[in-house]
Amino acid sequence: MDPDSQLTEHDYNDIMATFNAVRDKFPNQYAVYIATPLDTASALWSRNKPSPAILRRIIGQAQKSYDHILKQFNNVLAHTQSEEWKTIFSPSFEDYDVLIHLNGMELPNFHYNIHFALGTKPVSDLTHYLRRSFKNFSKDSTRGLHPIKELVKDLESTYGDRALFFYDEHGGDVIGVIWKPSLFLPQPFRVGESSRASIPIIPNFVNPQNVGTKKNFTFQVLPNIQEIMEHMKHLGGHYIESLQVPTSAYRL
Repeated sequence: MDPDSQLTEHDYNDIMATFNAVRDKFPNQYAVYIATPLDTASALWSRNKPSPAILRRIIGQAQKSYDHILKQFNNVLAHTQSEEWKTIFSPSFEDYDVLIHLNGMELPNFHYNIHFALGTKPVSDLTHYLRRSFKNFSKDSTRGLHPIKELVKDLESTYGDRALFFYDEHGGDVIGVIWKPSLFLPQPFRVGESSRASIPIIPNFVNPQNVGTKKNFTFQVLPNIQEIMEHMKHLGGHYIESLQVPTSAYRL
């Protein structure tokens, strides 16, 4: 990215050389490589994020949004008035494994929720939200406070190795969860791991000749999804109304 035309041809050659070297040495480290005049090695923008899975999702959503906007633009040219363009800001929840429904009355920016503009959420919800009052609690004390952002950070810190979390910071009232495929692979039991968060499976004897002996014996476990979901709800406290497993999530 070079909006002010600061990069020279020599800079471009250096960027490409660094890019190729990084891709050869760390093929899975960078999903996106963004170089700027002040950061030619893409150290700030995309070293850790986005992951390849999220990048594929971004690309897919961008293509769908473009097609939808183009369709609406053609409607304008045909003198057909429509508000359907707003639906590009309304996420689809079909591809998520778990939906964490949040308590709208506890969200500091719930009034930004796109569904009020689309008319798909009752205005009574918004009216009740705007009229809510707190005793001994000033509006200034909530400035800059976004508890759901902190909740998502806690979820990512606790379960980031097992799941991806998606949340609309502009009034969203749902956190989408996608399990990582590696979650469902048998893992060796680790001392100190919560026994309720995992389910033991039949011991694995790597070599059939060693059945009945202690050689090559490994005790393996699978995740206890129900317990993980219960713990997620516990982390969210009163900010979470419920957890839902969509029908489309049963893909195993």
